[in-house]
Amino acid sequence: MSEAKLVPKTTLLRTVQIQDRRHTEFCIAFHGCKILKQVQDDSATHVDTLDFALSSTRHSERSEESLNEILRLKPQGATHVGMSNNNRRAAFTLAEVLITLGIIGVVAALTIPTLISKYQDIQFKTAYKKAFSDFNQVLLYAMANNEMPYRSSTFNPNTTSKEFEMIKAGFKVAKECDSDTFYECWAKGDAICGGSGNPDECQPKPEASVNPFIDISGRSWGSYDSSENIFIVDTNGLSEPNMFGKDRWIFTLADEKGQRVSVGYPVQVKPYRNTDITTVNSLCKQPPCYYHSWLYKK
Repeated sequence: MSEAKLVPKTTLLRTVQIQDRRHTEFCIAFHGCKILKQVQDDSATHVDTLDFALSSTRHSERSEESLNEILRLKPQGATHVGMSNNNRRAAFTLAEVLITLGIIGVVAALTIPTLISKYQDIQFKTAYKKAFSDFNQVLLYAMANNEMPYRSSTFNPNTTSKEFEMIKAGFKVAKECDSDTFYECWAKGDAICGGSGNPDECQPKPEASVNPFIDISGRSWGSYDSSENIFIVDTNGLSEPNMFGKDRWIFTLADEKGQRVSVGYPVQVKPYRNTDITTVNSLCKQPPCYYHSWLYKK
């Protein structure tokens, strides 16, 4: 923008003064006092107009410099600049806030279910280990006191009944059930089904299993069949999910080699299925079921 060439104020004033002297001399020569008065008034008006013009020019220059200074101080990348008490504040727009909240919601929806599932698995795993350890302690106590019955065959209802009484004696019992109150101690849920897949073979059930009980920790204990040494536990009792591989587990009485005892005295408790199951079968309706790794791996 081109700048107008300004004439110094002192020069203009000197020019006006010279003109005043000339008109004063003219007035004296011809006795025209009115003319002198008029010229003096005109000169004063001219000087005032010149002062206003110079003042306006300087004010305009200062305004332009102030505007440039404000623009130069505006923060880079700011969405909004608010001027209050000479303070500049950066803020977010409503759209930016909503987009951020939307992203947080999507991330939460993707991660929270996984975190909850992992937390529940940790609880199930800990309860499984605890039940396994407690069962082994009960067996060791019975062995030390010569209370362990001898098994003469794989299917022996009398031996199974004695083994289960030995288990019950090792825990502090909160509630015992019979065939009429069976499901007050063992909640309906996952059952162990035979290889044929026939629902009638799914157990435990009142007419085919020993009578269950609940210990003071809230765990439900029972058996798969009334004639075999296959025992089951629900680590959170009547509470859900009541699923094998989650809160329900299967144990058996084993020999020194870890094999299920068909004839003889057991010396330890072992998982009935000592491997992990990753596909659906009669012992795992909702895979995976970590029968082995949750006990023996960290």
